[in-house]
Amino acid sequence: QQELAANAAERCRAAESGKAEAEAKLAAALLTAKDELWAERQRCEEAEAISARKVEQMKFALDDREKRLTEQTDLVKQKDEELKSLLRQLAAVPVTSEGSAREEPEPEKAPVSTSFEVMFALSGSLGLEFKQLAAPYVVAQVHGTGVANGLGILPGDELIAAGEESVENASWDELVKKLQQRPVVARFRRPPQGVSDAPSAPGAVNSAAGLISSVSSVGTSILSAARGAAESAKDSGPIAAQAGEMERLQADVE
Repeated sequence: QQELAANAAERCRAAESGKAEAEAKLAAALLTAKDELWAERQRCEEAEAISARKVEQMKFALDDREKRLTEQTDLVKQKDEELKSLLRQLAAVPVTSEGSAREEPEPEKAPVSTSFEVMFALSGSLGLEFKQLAAPYVVAQVHGTGVANGLGILPGDELIAAGEESVENASWDELVKKLQQRPVVARFRRPPQGVSDAPSAPGAVNSAAGLISSVSSVGTSILSAARGAAESAKDSGPIAAQAGEMERLQADVE
């Protein structure tokens, strides 16, 4: 009986030892699974935050491009009205045997630079290379792997503000400190077309600008043709021939 009791006690101790070992392994497995779940949750939250910043950055860029396109569209409408006014003035120019009155050409307007804003919302290198490490900060190159890639920034654009503060007189260290804050809104100034060496970006905005240039060229051509017709009218003879020349010019324009 004593031997049986001793065997039973030994088995109980072995069972308790096995139970304790199993519980320790289970606790370690649960702790490992908990740590992995926490790490996975952290990765998901970081990925969601990056996605949200990307969406915010792209939304800001789209809103800014839409605003610039609206401005260019309004400018096209203004040029169209100017062209219509010019055609009405040409139609109203009296033609006599002594020639028509000359109109002084309007002085050409000086090209105006445009400005636009972008948002840098993602962390990491911007991928912007400036021509010098001092003001003015003119972009020399936009690298394809940086945060600034795809935001419409071109070589020749000048960085004039960051975080609603001007950087036109800021030192390089001050500029770096401002741009390291994310998200940050940066304002660039683009020189007029024909002044900058940077190639024009394709898109609706450049198409609108091209249309403006075409409208101005058409207006200048019409005015030049009308003047030539008026000058030739001095020696042409009958008034009917001069009126026919004006009608032909108008028909060509329409």
